[in-house]
Amino acid sequence: MVGWIICFASIFSFAQNKPFEDFNRAVKEQKGGFSGNKEYLSKIFNDERTRLGDNFETELWKYIGDDIEKHYWLNSFVESDSNLHGNKSLPELAFKIRQKGLELLNKKDDKRSLGRKVTFNRRQAIYYHDIGKRDLAIKSKIVAETILNENDEISAYVGGFTRLSKCIYLNLEGDTSFCEKESQKPIEVIVSSGYVNGIAVELPQPENPHKLKGEVHIKVLIAENGEVISAEAIKGLKELFDISIKAAKTAKFQPFTLSGKPTKRSGVIVYRFS
Repeated sequence: MVGWIICFASIFSFAQNKPFEDFNRAVKEQKGGFSGNKEYLSKIFNDERTRLGDNFETELWKYIGDDIEKHYWLNSFVESDSNLHGNKSLPELAFKIRQKGLELLNKKDDKRSLGRKVTFNRRQAIYYHDIGKRDLAIKSKIVAETILNENDEISAYVGGFTRLSKCIYLNLEGDTSFCEKESQKPIEVIVSSGYVNGIAVELPQPENPHKLKGEVHIKVLIAENGEVISAEAIKGLKELFDISIKAAKTAKFQPFTLSGKPTKRSGVIVYRFS
């Protein structure tokens, strides 16, 4: 009887300690799976990383297998500061996960897969930059941007950048030394206010000497004091663009505050000519 109890306890212990079992359960229980609460999932993932110790990388590769979802999400769990929860960043491992992910995506051309190819190649470009391989960084960028330019509808499937990574990526062909300092600057908040005709204090109408008929949409940036900083035509009858831009620059709005702080706004003025 005692032997059976010991045997059962051993089996129970093994089941409880199966690598990534708790994490896999958390992913399945999460609304949205991997795309759900990253803070929660990454915490469980890193608890497992700590528990596995020296066996972590070996067991991680077994867990990932050929599952592209796991490649896509878990590369950032071993690299991104916001997902590490005190553990050391492993950029080389993240790089290898993305490389394997790109192999798995090689012959896939649906929108989601194309978006992930762009994301992987962009992150590979940053990695190559960080280890001093500029030519390979630019090559990965060219691949990413070619896919993006040839497929207009995949932007929603492309992962984002940190401010630092975005600055580096945009400037890969030149000097990136300023990016660290640039990424630490306070972010200017601009609130999007949609169509703003109805909230204008003064909205002068454009002159229309040739009596043309049509509609023009002007995108404006409104300063903290309510004056228009800039205006550009984004839609409508081109012959009326210049006069509409000129009028939009003279419009005035109520000053706007966000959490008590004066804040810029963007919006669209619509001029209708009849």
